[in-house]
Amino acid sequence: MFGLKLKDIQWNIPNVLSMYRLCMFPIILVFIALKLETAFVVFFSINLITDIADGFIARRFNLQTKEGAILDSLADIGSYLSAIAGICVFHFYLFTEYGYWLSIFVVIYMLTMVVPQIRFGRPSTGLHLYSAKIAGYFQGVFLFILFTFKMVPAIFYAAMLIGYYSEIEGLIINLISKEPVLNAKTIFHYFKNSSTTRK
Repeated sequence: MFGLKLKDIQWNIPNVLSMYRLCMFPIILVFIALKLETAFVVFFSINLITDIADGFIARRFNLQTKEGAILDSLADIGSYLSAIAGICVFHFYLFTEYGYWLSIFVVIYMLTMVVPQIRFGRPSTGLHLYSAKIAGYFQGVFLFILFTFKMVPAIFYAAMLIGYYSEIEGLIINLISKEPVLNAKTIFHYFKNSSTTRK
């Protein structure tokens, strides 16, 4: 699935953390369905922390692999979906008061999934854009504060704007590339690497 086979995965610490996040996705959905907000907040927060940790450890100790990049991206998709589900159940007012902002983000995000599925036969995984990392930090901070304390509009707007840029950047790369791209970093790195390859 998604070009990933379990037998090919190197079970180092970053990949174990990514697999943990992926396995927790359905469990967190159960917490949401049962309206167990405290359990949801605790384990969703742990997912946010492990998301930061796996990327840091992989870069710090040179443990980055193709399979790890895909696994991390799949876990990120699970985190996005569980966050949306959590907002729907525990903070639905966001969809009425900030529906325009959320709708734009969801549409762009779905396009980043659908376009590579149509072009390459699988959703986009492993781009690992710097903008996505920054957006992830802002969104993580926003979600943590939202679920544990209260809504902070300024952080919400910042997370949305950076998220828009990140998703559009990934969408453009998937529209112009001829094959799935891993670890693109930025669209400028992508163009630079593409021109170098052609030479």
